[in-house]
Amino acid sequence: MSKEDLKEPEVINNLALEQELLEQQPSELAQIAIANGNARRGKRLFYTSAAACFACHDPPGNALKFGPDLTKLSKPMKPEDWVNAVLYPSKQIDKEFAQVSVLTDEGKVISGIRRRSHTPNVYVTFSTYCPVHFLLW
Repeated sequence: MSKEDLKEPEVINNLALEQELLEQQPSELAQIAIANGNARRGKRLFYTSAAACFACHDPPGNALKFGPDLTKLSKPMKPEDWVNAVLYPSKQIDKEFAQVSVLTDEGKVISGIRRRSHTPNVYVTFSTYCPVHFLLW
């Protein structure tokens, strides 16, 4: 993100904005965005709003990605699908980024992202970027 993108900090009430957006139809919001959208503002919101979109989709450094790279999506999306994805980010999660929880024999619940699994083995990666191997019985 450039310094220009961070200029003129904007105070946004996330709850009020969310309520306003949820009151409109996704197709209507998509048309408004197409006609009046501001890419620089959108980028600033992506990286600086309380929603913290960047934390999953474009984390700094070598941090683990908990969401897909939005610049490299494999299938096309209609504008209203983008609106729905922004308003309801957890509604449809790519299986590559689906969170799993494992209950250990000790009764501890560990959550992370399944990186690969071949029954009875499951490999889960956590925010520490450390893959853990579980043997399922």
